[in-house]
Amino acid sequence: MFQIFNINAVNQFIISSFITDKPININTLDGKFLSCCEKNNVVDFYITDDNSGRQKWIIEKDDVEENVFYIKCAFKRYNSTQYLGCPNQNNRVFLYTSKNKYTKWSITREKDDIYQIQYVGEKFDVKEVSLVVARYNEDLDWVLPYHDIAVVYNKGPELTIQFKTVITLENVGREGHTYLYHIINNYNNLTEKCIFLQGNPIDQLYRNPSLDRSFGNRWGDPPITSYKVEDYLFKETFWVNNLRPSVLYCGKKFGKFGKVEANIDSNMTMDDFFHQYVECENLKEIPEPFYWFQKGQFVCTKQNLLSNSKEYYSKLIKGLEYTNNPIEGHYLERFWYYILHRNLNLYNEESKNIWTIWTRGDINENPDVKGCFISMAQNNLDKNVYIISNIINKNQFSKYKNIYIVNYSLDILLTNTPAYNGYFHNIENIKTCKYWYSHETDLIRFVMLYKYGGIYLDSDILIFKNIDYESIKNTLSFECSDSWAITGSAYLCYEKKHKLLEKLLTSFWIYWNKNVWHCVGPGLINIFRNEINILDYYYFYPISFIEISQYGINVKFLEKSKVDVIQNISKSYGMHLWNSRLKKHLFNVKYKNLILDTNSFLYKSIQTYVPDFKIEETTEITLNSTYKLVQHEKINTLHSLYNISINKYYVYDFIKKYGYYVDENFLSGFVSHSNGKILFIGLGVNDTFYELNIDSMLLFED
Repeated sequence: MFQIFNINAVNQFIISSFITDKPININTLDGKFLSCCEKNNVVDFYITDDNSGRQKWIIEKDDVEENVFYIKCAFKRYNSTQYLGCPNQNNRVFLYTSKNKYTKWSITREKDDIYQIQYVGEKFDVKEVSLVVARYNEDLDWVLPYHDIAVVYNKGPELTIQFKTVITLENVGREGHTYLYHIINNYNNLTEKCIFLQGNPIDQLYRNPSLDRSFGNRWGDPPITSYKVEDYLFKETFWVNNLRPSVLYCGKKFGKFGKVEANIDSNMTMDDFFHQYVECENLKEIPEPFYWFQKGQFVCTKQNLLSNSKEYYSKLIKGLEYTNNPIEGHYLERFWYYILHRNLNLYNEESKNIWTIWTRGDINENPDVKGCFISMAQNNLDKNVYIISNIINKNQFSKYKNIYIVNYSLDILLTNTPAYNGYFHNIENIKTCKYWYSHETDLIRFVMLYKYGGIYLDSDILIFKNIDYESIKNTLSFECSDSWAITGSAYLCYEKKHKLLEKLLTSFWIYWNKNVWHCVGPGLINIFRNEINILDYYYFYPISFIEISQYGINVKFLEKSKVDVIQNISKSYGMHLWNSRLKKHLFNVKYKNLILDTNSFLYKSIQTYVPDFKIEETTEITLNSTYKLVQHEKINTLHSLYNISINKYYVYDFIKKYGYYVDENFLSGFVSHSNGKILFIGLGVNDTFYELNIDSMLLFED
């Protein structure tokens, strides 16, 4: 192996006829060809071109970052490993399956056909993630790219490959014993994320239909036949994207399930194992059906690993040590999820829980939502704020000690709830439901309150002060004071196992319609309208859905509007910002960021109640005493609707002049300069877009 790619040095290569997106050769200065090996993901250098295509590379430019490239093998490989990845500590380079933070390179021309190629991606953080490998006699070539974070436990013949950390164990207890050994011996210094894999994690998985029938079990979708280490590497949750675990229906009799797989007879049944090791306050019986992972492979956070005591794991491992293939090892494989979520009572008593959800989009592109989350925490220091999300980085709100990111799997979350069976009966329709992103959040809020109790708040509710749970428990609100107002689901406050929540979950799948957006949110709640204790609307909805966008534009609107709005806000716990309305009408349906007028009531409110809140700074441009413009460098608003790429300005404080009404009749707009003319694009109070061609001399005239 030629150690050409030094992670801390610039490497020179010859690239003749350099061009992106076309197959080319990459050679060392002494003429060796960069080449991928045929049977694994190793990269090496060869003296001659073997004409196999394994020495052809395609250089792809990053869409965003300047001078960042991805070097892709042009040869279609059997295991989809294509992209040149991070040199590990011994300067060896391997292929990865996707363009990611570990496959970034800079390529700079030095002279003629000589180019400098340097790794500019991220390095593995040994404090952040560890790859725990349970090996008997498997070939571990696949571990080499992850050499820096790999901990190999060897229970078989001596390894021919040297890894940084290799620990020899007696061959007992299957892979479960290995995982438990690692957890116990690293209990006080576990990495933030642990990936647990067998010695061959990507082999073909075989299903024996006759075996299924003999045990009287029905199986759901088996895992895909081949999956990748990177599927685990980039996930923080137990569930790996696109890797669906098997669904096991146990039936009423468990028997000696798995006996045929074990080396010796055992009197322990799956039911026995569950009650001895898995049962807890929140899980009294085996869910029916339940999920498990063939091959016993998963990724788990430190938080979940520490949810059980070291003594608990020590007790569990003792039941596996008597043979190399105990029946308990097969049971453990089926119960890993429930064991690592066994201590579900991590949450405070119900009066101390605030639940909210974020399932769509980069949270960093939604500073208003971040501000709402922070307001919930900062103004409720006696409570914990649990953000249900699989897409927010766990360190996003580390500054705030009472904010927790809770990863979830809906399959498991629904366990022991009235909505559980309906989920599986409707799983195929869910896959084709264009509104499921919304229906799922409706279901999650009902489930979390049913199981744990507390206060649910939508992600766009800005909190002003501490919420008194006892004074508002078992209530929800109408969305405004108007007679036509519906019961909102953006705010809910209930004790756990409340009868209304039970009815909502029992009825959820009865009224669920994949073609109707609102069917299981407010639409479902309204069915039980006569059974609901209604909290006054102004506690969380002081500004109505209809009026909200006006408060995001000009503070003068508030000054000229009803006095009771100000009075209501003084009595409110918080304010629903109605982001779906605000963003759509203030900007347009193609919005990316919510950028408020810095003079608006909403912006000033967020800054008042969330001191840490920051959004894009604005620069006021005073043209004369009559007109003001506010410029936003990155704003993605009305101009995208009109495909305007020149300077854009946000317009406010206009008066009636030359027959053009702005202020009273226009809520927002842009002035676009083009060919000496000004195009004003405005959003009227009736939600209609207007285009006005205005002569520049007229516009800027006193």
